Amino acid sequence: MHLFRDQNHIEHNKLLTLALAYTEGYITNERLRYALNIHKADIYTMLKELCNMNFLVAEGYGRGTKYCIPGMNSNLGSNPKKKKRMIRNELRKEIVDICSDWVSLDYISMTIGRNADYLLSDVIPSMLKEGLIERMYPQTPRHPNQRYKKKG
Repeated sequence: MHLFRDQNHIEHNKLLTLALAYTEGYITNERLRYALNIHKADIYTMLKELCNMNFLVAEGYGRGTKYCIPGMNSNLGSNPKKKKRMIRNELRKEIVDICSDWVSLDYISMTIGRNADYLLSDVIPSMLKEGLIERMYPQTPRHPNQRYKKKG
């Protein structure tokens, strides 16, 4: 499987991967599972190929591996906030501020510098219960296009 099928065509999934890595500063296998409709093992193979072709550079190991464009700092593309210790109420206020319009969990996670799994299991449920935010698809909590918005 080559990046270029011919001189004028780049395979769609690889092009999308490179675009995401460039615009977001880096890409992960987990992030690509949301963006592409392919198995995580196939994503791993594709990322490895892009690294072997010097289109991406791997930083880290295992599940924590981030892939970025060579020469780019992994925080360059998106300007996410630096992770700092926050009081729970500060974190919740920041999430409410971000949710002025419908936004994805990935967007919230990237913007505030917190793990999406942590937010989904520990923070978002209590905010939903207290009526601070609402789901776009309330009957399907794990909907693939789920978004959140400030209530009221």
